[in-house]
Amino acid sequence: MHFKPWTAWSLLASLVNLWAVVDAADSGILEVDLLFPRNETYAPTEWIPYVFSIQNAKLAKYLVPEISGLHEGRWRLNWEFWYISCNEDLSNLHSSSELVNRNRTVGSIEFTIQEGGPAVDVVAATANDKTCSEGNGAAINITGKTKEVAPFGIELTDDTCVVVGSPQPTPTPCQVKVDSAVAASMTASLRAKLCDPLTSTNRPADCPEDNAAQRLAVAGVACLAVAVGMFGFLA
Repeated sequence: MHFKPWTAWSLLASLVNLWAVVDAADSGILEVDLLFPRNETYAPTEWIPYVFSIQNAKLAKYLVPEISGLHEGRWRLNWEFWYISCNEDLSNLHSSSELVNRNRTVGSIEFTIQEGGPAVDVVAATANDKTCSEGNGAAINITGKTKEVAPFGIELTDDTCVVVGSPQPTPTPCQVKVDSAVAASMTASLRAKLCDPLTSTNRPADCPEDNAAQRLAVAGVACLAVAVGMFGFLA
């Protein structure tokens, strides 16, 4: 079975819309990391997960976070992480659109699909710090301050943006581990989507007849990891 390459998608789409700074209850470091795949070789498989972790996801309320990517060629995954923040320096503003900043972090990873390679194992991969890429992550210092902004083309939660601190913290993706319970939950969630006749046009042959009871969501965990893409055999 072959699946089309992923093109673009939005993560946490339901999260996040007087120009005075307001102290909010939550502050801290929000971090998004690409956990899998890594710069390794994997055995051919019907699908392979793209796994990102989100640490302190509750801090993303006003960021309007979005991850997107393109599958270029056969073995490169390019990804982009976008979020909205307030512009605290009002002295050089030329228009209302400059009241907020649209921030962008990019990353990429190369990997190989090859006969004889090891099977995909997210648990083992995240336990191996030697294959971890420190550059595939983004960290944001959420100050706990927000500003109300009149609508001007960007949809913001409660017409509010968040003030972020500088300099930007260094992400620590190698500290994130996916255990077997989280991996099983991700696999079940993805399989339920693949087997759903309402959303999937190319269902696996071994899908159960009644899939309603198998529509599982990833359980709430301290570090949320989600499988977000798949493709077919590359060789």
